[in-house]
Amino acid sequence: MYIVNQEQVENIYNQLNHFECYSFEGSTIIDPSLDIGDIVTIDNKKVIYQGDMEYVGKFKVSICSKIQAKSKEETTRTIVSDKSKIRRVQSEINQLDGRITQLVQETGEYDEKISKVEQDIDSINQKVSNVADFTRTVEGKNEIHLTETIDGKGYILDFTIKGNTDNFVYLPPHDGLTPSNTLVPLGGYFTIISDKQNRAHLSDEAEIVRIILDEPLRNLGDICDEFKIIKGQATVIRRIGLNDDLSLYVLENEVIDELGELELKTFEGDTYIYVQEYYNLVCSAKYVIDSEYSDVYATKVEMNTNISQTAEKISLEVNKKVDESELGTKIEQNAEAVKIAWNQISEFIQLMILNNNASFAILDKDKKVLMSLDKEGQHFYKDGKDIFGEMGVQNINDERFISFSVEGDYDKQIENGMAWGIKTKSDGKFYPILSIRNFAMGPQNSDASYGELELSSCNLILNGIGTGIKTGEILILGEPTGGGLYFRDINNQKMLLTIIPETSFEYANISILDNILFYRNQAGSNSFRIGDKQSGYCLLTDDGSIHCKKILFTENSPIMCGDLSCSKILDLGDLSVYGECHMSKGLSLRGNLEALGHIYCNNGVEPFSLAEKKKDIEKYNGKALEEIKNTDIYYYNYKEDEVNCKKRVGAIIGKNYNCSKEIIGTEGKGIDIYSMLSISYKAIQEQQEEIEELQQKDKQKNKVIQELIERIEGGQKWENT
Repeated sequence: MYIVNQEQVENIYNQLNHFECYSFEGSTIIDPSLDIGDIVTIDNKKVIYQGDMEYVGKFKVSICSKIQAKSKEETTRTIVSDKSKIRRVQSEINQLDGRITQLVQETGEYDEKISKVEQDIDSINQKVSNVADFTRTVEGKNEIHLTETIDGKGYILDFTIKGNTDNFVYLPPHDGLTPSNTLVPLGGYFTIISDKQNRAHLSDEAEIVRIILDEPLRNLGDICDEFKIIKGQATVIRRIGLNDDLSLYVLENEVIDELGELELKTFEGDTYIYVQEYYNLVCSAKYVIDSEYSDVYATKVEMNTNISQTAEKISLEVNKKVDESELGTKIEQNAEAVKIAWNQISEFIQLMILNNNASFAILDKDKKVLMSLDKEGQHFYKDGKDIFGEMGVQNINDERFISFSVEGDYDKQIENGMAWGIKTKSDGKFYPILSIRNFAMGPQNSDASYGELELSSCNLILNGIGTGIKTGEILILGEPTGGGLYFRDINNQKMLLTIIPETSFEYANISILDNILFYRNQAGSNSFRIGDKQSGYCLLTDDGSIHCKKILFTENSPIMCGDLSCSKILDLGDLSVYGECHMSKGLSLRGNLEALGHIYCNNGVEPFSLAEKKKDIEKYNGKALEEIKNTDIYYYNYKEDEVNCKKRVGAIIGKNYNCSKEIIGTEGKGIDIYSMLSISYKAIQEQQEEIEELQQKDKQKNKVIQELIERIEGGQKWENT
């Protein structure tokens, strides 16, 4: 108790010589056996234990151990250490309630582990949990030191600089003011440096961020303005106002200014952050330390497993929560089924009996079956009960098939279709490529079923030799080596249709029944040929030419035999047609066309009327009415007409028949309908002239009559006129 000699003084000196001790303010887990004045190691730094200890599920102490130092060397750190782990082992037997409980617990500042077993007369429950916090908070003046940091940006969750009126002040001009490295012209300007080394040794990898504010950061007692970076967003929180006389006051409502995106860099292992211009600013940071969950930016992980056993069932549950994301699985077994579930989705798997088969099924949260798999195949359900489609094995006439089907019934339209297609990864949309649509089943034991097999966005390739598509008695073949497409009669092996693409040996062509051919000519034109060169043919070319050999126009007997050819127009001379002649656009003749049946056309018969198509033009001045009056109209029939057919009406050319020569055709065999209409048109004009003359005379007569009436009514005397 008393120092009585030099030796004791030297012993005390030797104990304290080279002793290092650091300031610390904050809370930490502590071993309850420590006493006031003992040395506590926090963050590898020795701190003298001074403070009050309390038990809050763990022994926790608030330490306030300050050491005076020069302002530029002062370091005040607030850090929580997990140096001490609090362990608790507990076993309880409650005979009255019939329950046994065993508990093992270890608690640190950043993690907690619990293993617990409970047993009563009805059940046994086992639970193991582990909660780990991967965030750390550090605060200090001068600079803050972040340990166990990750290389990159985004790992600092919250960074704060507190305002200090003594530091952030305006510097008014002064005669004694001289330039200096520490001279700060305006309190609202400062530089944040993030480095892998402390502020005494700036490294080449240091990241420098300059902040310019409209107003400096102030404080008034414990209330202060703050500069904050929270999850990559920089803001300024104003709580202090400035009066006109430069005195400070506390704002009624804080003002928040958004500065935009900003992230501070951290380095692998250690990171130092400080404000370059100031030494005594209080800064703090909450950040994520390096861990196995660093890739997902996890700040807190909770894991637990639970096993519950009763006489009816056994349940096994595993859960994991990473920040706000929850994962988990559950297995439940009873005498009827085994259930496997995931707590992130509503569906679960259950091993059960369906349709008297051991089934592997997927059910929704309402326990409705969505899909099942058994020895007969895979089944898909519409409402939890009815199957709407399945994949499996089917036996048909002693043949086994791997089948894909949808449910339907006889004599009904099928509600659901079937499709093979593509499903996109980005949005999960399904695009049918080959699908069955609009299908309807016919009555039982009938072939009345029908539907559509639709192919979209793909080509159907016949890639086999001698194999193709068979329908009825027709086989459609394709040549995989660049040949054509062939339609063959299966019964007699004759070719019905052949489509050949252009090759180095021949031009593209289409052949029908071996005697009808469409092909491309060497000159570039295209031709259509009916028949063959040996027995006779007709050749039409798209340049307008027609070449024929041994062409017959006949009803019961040949009309014309021999070779016939023309170029670009039909130059036949006289052409006789027995039966009916149908024209879709037009027929050009330099000779005569004699038809003993009807001539039909869908666009009218129009003689050329353009002046450039005519010659020897002169105006017709004959008396059209006289020509009409000199033409008699008769009922008649052609000699070829059937008995009792409808009578025809028209003019007749011949002796003892009155017919104007103006309407008789060039050959004198028929009536020129165009001339007949033109004469009628001229006759109408003549009659119109007569009508207009009569109307003029009537107007004059009516005028005279009106004058007479007016004179009579006026009492005027008659005068000789």
